[in-house]
Amino acid sequence: MKKMFVFFLLTVLGIQACYTQGFINLNFENFTRVPSGSLGLGPNAVVASNAVPGWTVYFNGFSYPDLIYNNRTLDSAMVSIQSTNNTQGLHLMSGGYFIWMYGSVFPSPTTVGLGQTGQIPAGANSLTFLSSAFSTDQTTVKFNGNILNCFITETFFAGDVNTPAYYSYAADISGLAGQTGELLFTSLSNGGIIFDNIQFASTPIPEPSALALAALGTLLLGFRRWK
Repeated sequence: MKKMFVFFLLTVLGIQACYTQGFINLNFENFTRVPSGSLGLGPNAVVASNAVPGWTVYFNGFSYPDLIYNNRTLDSAMVSIQSTNNTQGLHLMSGGYFIWMYGSVFPSPTTVGLGQTGQIPAGANSLTFLSSAFSTDQTTVKFNGNILNCFITETFFAGDVNTPAYYSYAADISGLAGQTGELLFTSLSNGGIIFDNIQFASTPIPEPSALALAALGTLLLGFRRWK
């Protein structure tokens, strides 16, 4: 009887641990290339569970088993993982891999997404990520179905000092700390996003006025470099 009780207790604790596990692979560095054999995505199709462990690929809200590695589609919706060897001339923002995805209106309106269910760390006040382009009318970032308002907190230049290469974005999640749910990046049918290096931080995001001053400082710095 005692052994059965211990077994039951361990089982319950194990189930609870599964439901409260933290997020993993937030920088997409746990990449393993396993060809999927998908004819629809071409020769560079890879198995999503190996390419982006912990994450789920979505097309129009339904999970999809594959994504594209170091390539792109011409005009149809896609979710891809790109590396330093990408042939698209995309800037590497952090580490060796990043995500590039976009929705499409051809041959029919299609949204795509990448999501993961986990627990936001206790004490977290902000969610940050790097992106070369982020627009709320083209892309949404949600937690448990709630849209997170994302703001630019830093601008990074590469090569041409007058042209931003990518940005750091942040969202206030102070009211979500300790909660379990799905973190979901979705590209709508009219746009896309390149993103990497997602982090949960204890530091709060700056006030909007401070963000505006930072943006002004970035513009002045770029103008000074140009002169």
